[in-house]
Amino acid sequence: MEPLPFWDKSWSVYYKKKTTAIGSEVGGAETQYELNFGALLVPVRRSIINLSIYVMLGFTFIFADKSGIHTGVVTSLFCSSLIFTIFYFYIKFHQKL
Repeated sequence: MEPLPFWDKSWSVYYKKKTTAIGSEVGGAETQYELNFGALLVPVRRSIINLSIYVMLGFTFIFADKSGIHTGVVTSLFCSSLIFTIFYFYIKFHQKL
């Protein structure tokens, strides 16, 4: 498999190289690229997950506003979740920073 030119390196993961013979010519081959849907689904799934996280964060702030909770409390909980995660993994899995 020969490497792609330097400007195509970022897209080389998303395409599969397929070489087919041309007619009856000896040694003649045609190179085609077909889309690799398995590799393309990785950034698509990641963007869907990120979008759903941001939508849920928005719903959290809307719910807090409608129920009379100050949104600063929700923000403090989100910021302190990192500390709680660190303690959880330190106690449960003995992970250290």
